Amino acid sequence: MEFGAKPTVFPLGQNAYLRYNKAMNINIKTTELDLTPSLKVFINEKLGGLAKFVKGLDKEGAVEMHCEIARTTKHHRHGNVFKAEVNLHLPKKLLRAVEYHEDARKAIDALKKTLRAETSSRRR
Repeated sequence: MEFGAKPTVFPLGQNAYLRYNKAMNINIKTTELDLTPSLKVFINEKLGGLAKFVKGLDKEGAVEMHCEIARTTKHHRHGNVFKAEVNLHLPKKLLRAVEYHEDARKAIDALKKTLRAETSSRRR
């Protein structure tokens, strides 16, 4: 997050939405999970770094990312209970990636690797 940039948070019951105004619009939604400040910063650092791969495609500011981090179940404590999902809207393209993991941050890391491979293959 840029210094001084203020995110807008829209809490809706168990869901929370966050949108950062940067070079690439990132909308963050959490389901059955608290959106802590440290998780916001982590998501913004990991997924915001993908902006450099799509900046050549973003001529009119049309690139938008929708990210959802969710806890898939309330009663399980072990196993792949966290889901990270991203829809990356590019001009005339939609890239989608979904990852499941036992930790939300590890799911986001795996998601970044998947999206990085997809965006680099689209640049060629």
